[in-house]
Amino acid sequence: MTILVMGPRWLATEHGGSQYRALGHYPALQRASNLVWHPEQVSVGMASFEGDPRHAVTLLERRLRSQGEISSDVKILILQLQRTGRSYQVLYVTVALDEWQQMLSWAAAQAHICRVSLMAVLAYKFVQPGRAVVLQADRHFHFFARHEGQLVHLQAVAVDHTLADLEGVASMLGLQAREEMAAKGCTDFNVVWLPVAFEGPRSELDVVTAAFSQAAQGVSVKVESEALRASDGSAAVLHTGLKSMVRQAQSKDLVNEGNDLWHVLAREYLPFGALAALALSTVLAYLAYGWMVQADVLRQQAQRLQAQEADIRKNIAVIRRDTRLDAPGVKRQVEVLTLLKKIQGDHDPVRLLDALRQGAQGGIRILSVGTQRSGSGAGETTTRASEPAIVVDGTLPENLINSDRDTRSLSTLVKTLNDHGYRAEPVDIRTGVSGQDSSTRLFAYRLTRIEARQEGGP
Repeated sequence: MTILVMGPRWLATEHGGSQYRALGHYPALQRASNLVWHPEQVSVGMASFEGDPRHAVTLLERRLRSQGEISSDVKILILQLQRTGRSYQVLYVTVALDEWQQMLSWAAAQAHICRVSLMAVLAYKFVQPGRAVVLQADRHFHFFARHEGQLVHLQAVAVDHTLADLEGVASMLGLQAREEMAAKGCTDFNVVWLPVAFEGPRSELDVVTAAFSQAAQGVSVKVESEALRASDGSAAVLHTGLKSMVRQAQSKDLVNEGNDLWHVLAREYLPFGALAALALSTVLAYLAYGWMVQADVLRQQAQRLQAQEADIRKNIAVIRRDTRLDAPGVKRQVEVLTLLKKIQGDHDPVRLLDALRQGAQGGIRILSVGTQRSGSGAGETTTRASEPAIVVDGTLPENLINSDRDTRSLSTLVKTLNDHGYRAEPVDIRTGVSGQDSSTRLFAYRLTRIEARQEGGP
């Protein structure tokens, strides 16, 4: 339902917008409605300021009060703001504050949504470059235009509702519009005529618009209106551009305030919200399905990794079992090796005995083989005191004493030891084998490794 409120008059359209009926003041609405409002105490004007446009309302109220145009509290709405260099123009609407609050409180108290818009706001939305608008609200005429960043507003009021008076006011307004537009540099424009609630035959409305067009020197005028018949069966006809103005209404044009505005917007955007919710739910369902598939893949991968981990742990246990060392057995082997090295010292007993066996020729007998530190014998120098040595005691056969063969046998022994890496040096028998018989058949040699001697230095 569409409701037209023009001052004290409340009219509602019925039967698809082809009829209208009168309503009482501030009725209880039975269904959601669009309300187009032209307040009883309303004023439309234009002003210019410099500085920050954010202070336009404060500056405008101060100017209007200083000029005596308003004396009581008013609600100021900026209809259009146009910047021109450092200055700016504002097209404004003022409404008596008590009338403003009464209307919005009534709209907020309704059980059904009521979208409230100002008629002047909706009418100005028809303004385009090269196209002006005339809003005819009862006896009041408002001319709106815009040209190259400059706003134009003219207004006129008829004395009464007679056709002659309305025609005269329209003619005067057309003349002013032509002059004002020419002063702004616009000589070619057309006009959209919006009657709010013109009662009478269409021919009378055409007479009024023709007077405006003729005064404006042939400006083309298009009447944007529909004829509504009274629902009570009377012959009254109402010509109004209400339906055209309602089609121009947007959410930003609403004057509802507070929670009421939120309810209106929620109702208005409910279909879009439902579509958005449906689209969002579809996207979320698709994402959820994708996540489920991905989660299943990850679960299978995790199971495979767990199985691989179990196999690896088993292999590690087997390797640990197979490679576990018997510490006591190894310790015993180390002790035996250490003992053998200690016994062997710096000499290889097998190699030494083999050398003695090969060198003991011609009846030479080896009596004993022992170890001592070099320098333990008399006449040894201190430089060789730390060299390990072996003392070999032996005896010659009786028939070789003081003979050349004796010397050759000992030479063969010494040379054989030397070939095996041992240096043989004769040792005093009393020092080398204490307690032995001093027979001339005895001999003793101290053996040292040739490699050790070379490594130890000269």
